[in-house]
Amino acid sequence: MSTSPRINRKQALFVAEYLKCLNASEAARRAGYSAKTAMHIGFQLLNKTPVAAAIAEAQRERMERLKLDADGLVQIWSTITTADTNEVVQYRRNCCRHCWGLDFNYQCTPAEFREAQIRFEERRASILAGGGADIGEFPTSEGDWYDKRKRPNPDCPECFGDGIGETFILDTRDLTEAGRALFAGIKEGRDGIEVKLHDQQAAAEKLGRSLGIFGGQDNAGGQAGVLETELAMRYVELMEKSREMQQRTLTERGLDNGEED
Repeated sequence: MSTSPRINRKQALFVAEYLKCLNASEAARRAGYSAKTAMHIGFQLLNKTPVAAAIAEAQRERMERLKLDADGLVQIWSTITTADTNEVVQYRRNCCRHCWGLDFNYQCTPAEFREAQIRFEERRASILAGGGADIGEFPTSEGDWYDKRKRPNPDCPECFGDGIGETFILDTRDLTEAGRALFAGIKEGRDGIEVKLHDQQAAAEKLGRSLGIFGGQDNAGGQAGVLETELAMRYVELMEKSREMQQRTLTERGLDNGEED
């Protein structure tokens, strides 16, 4: 981002970092301001008209490139925030093989039953060919076939109503609008498939900030409201290492490391 004649180099770096994280304190730290004064400096910069105007201008340019407007972004964040994760991935307790069998006997699927019947007939033919006694007809199956989609039977003496746990990933081709917004991709690794979802808490924070729920919102006129909580400050501390790396980069590039706004 080029330095605007209305703001100095350090303020321009703050603008660039704020556009990445949307956190005034963190952006101030990344821009090289002291960790002790980052929260105060960040708030001041957001309320300094030239800096706020530069942020608003950069945001407008970004939305034009992406063909998005503020309402579109609010809709995306709202959808992610309110989406039910069950629309993408579920953990189910399915019935066991005995839950719904007649007298709680083992249930087969139709294919399993036919395979067992074939094996029985092959064994019977082998016994008869060897002169053995006939073992009789293959027993018929009574009751319904096994359907693991059924809920566990609370009276089952085998699983005691607990059933069998299974992680189920919905077909991403059939996701609802909310599910598609929440879904962030799939990662296949050594331990199996990992479903990635967009951060709902982060989306909620962005939505609240855009709607001014936290006491105000950043806008083109430079009005800003900053919600700083203990959790946010702990996050800033966790980012200390990243800030130090950024500070070293600034020093190597000969950028001003003073505390001026």
